[in-house]
Amino acid sequence: MLKEYHIGAPFHCPVQSTSVLPMVHLDDLVLGLVALTDAPASVLQEPQAGYALAGFSFSPQDLQNYLKSLPPLGASSSSAFDVTYDENSNAALSGAALFAELWPNSLSGDAAARDLQWTPRLVPSLAAAVTRILAGHALRSKEGDGGV
Repeated sequence: MLKEYHIGAPFHCPVQSTSVLPMVHLDDLVLGLVALTDAPASVLQEPQAGYALAGFSFSPQDLQNYLKSLPPLGASSSSAFDVTYDENSNAALSGAALFAELWPNSLSGDAAARDLQWTPRLVPSLAAAVTRILAGHALRSKEGDGGV
């Protein structure tokens, strides 16, 4: 959806508009894995050192609403960007939509915060993620590959 917003194109979302999914930005995930790797075994209280590195949760509708609240990137981005969804009943879901409905809406990062002193710092929210990703698209567009 972010690429389509950046270039001003329509987007068909493969999951329902209200499906909330947990996300964590790669940069924060790497920091969490480094914290886990560097932690002394004596502080790891979770079974088999299994930790959820939780970031933030949002739905496609949350993302769409946030994008529409931003100033237009250009003439094309404000007019052509639109999102459509397949809003089927849960009984008719398949593929990505079914997977999204079966996945948890959020993860608890309490154990990682307690044992690893880890919380997402670089990209802690939907707004921060959108800002970072759109900046990357803009940079790649200037380099000539269209922001892909």
